[in-house]
Amino acid sequence: MKNKLKSALLMLSIAFILIGFHRGEVDRVLRKATNICLECIGIG
Repeated sequence: MKNKLKSALLMLSIAFILIGFHRGEVDRVLRKATNICLECIGIG
């Protein structure tokens, strides 16, 4: 039972990661992280 739950959650996690990658979320998250970082050090 415990192994089936772990496997199901792993597959679901991989599916959501792939969906996000396909939708271009990686670029959006990286852009937001860069802006936050630059604002933190006072450049952006």
